[in-house]
Amino acid sequence: MKTNNVEKFTSSYGTSRDIQCKSCAHWSPAHATVCAAYPQGIPAVILFGEADHKKPLPNDHGIQWTAKQ
Repeated sequence: MKTNNVEKFTSSYGTSRDIQCKSCAHWSPAHATVCAAYPQGIPAVILFGEADHKKPLPNDHGIQWTAKQ
């Protein structure tokens, strides 16, 4: 079953913490649940700090966390 971005963001992982996405060059607060690596929706394990996206992860299109300049 395909879920929308809101469902991915409010998954069973609980409340968002200070996620690494906020400091990534590929992320925009205007589109908080998507980025260049995950245009269909950032997985909950990344949004909620359960996975480190500084390393390649499944389906990230070869794009990992990069510090904002």
